Amino acid sequence: GLNWSKLKHLRTSGLHFDHAQKTEREDTEALAMGRAVHCAILEPEHFPARFVTYTESKSKGEGARKRWEAFQEENADKTILSAEDHAKVWAIHSAVMAHPECKKLLSSGAFTEVPIAWTHPSGLLCKSRLDLITGDAALVDLKTARGISYRALQAQAWGLGYFHQFAFYRRALAFALGKEPEEIP
Repeated sequence: GLNWSKLKHLRTSGLHFDHAQKTEREDTEALAMGRAVHCAILEPEHFPARFVTYTESKSKGEGARKRWEAFQEENADKTILSAEDHAKVWAIHSAVMAHPECKKLLSSGAFTEVPIAWTHPSGLLCKSRLDLITGDAALVDLKTARGISYRALQAQAWGLGYFHQFAFYRRALAFALGKEPEEIP
């Protein structure tokens, strides 16, 4: 099935979509941070198995490069975070958990990182991985952003198609629950 990461390229053109189908998405620091924040907030028990922190210099000092290469090899199955990024991840986690509404949503008997395979009304086979479904079947999508000012967040949300992504996820959950998308809070 098609997921949002591929379909979003249709917002630009069919050629962009075709290219996305044929190429692997490059992993970036921003994507790694997003995954780390998601894991810390939604599945903290899995964090140590998926993420590791490198605290030494990668290039300064005798043997630094070899130690860095050895560390990468030893942790090839994990995402490596810098000490600074590791601290940011847990600062974001603390801020989210300190927010009363967020804490309420996250402790509402929710299901996290829920995979759903579904058929779009057009007949297209789709798949989605929903961040959070609350105990009363409301959909929550967690996002990280470059900045938290209204303008910065608005520009990022529009530029990355978060509104469209959420509509796609809402349709997935509606399909899974046998409801109409408008019925999903």
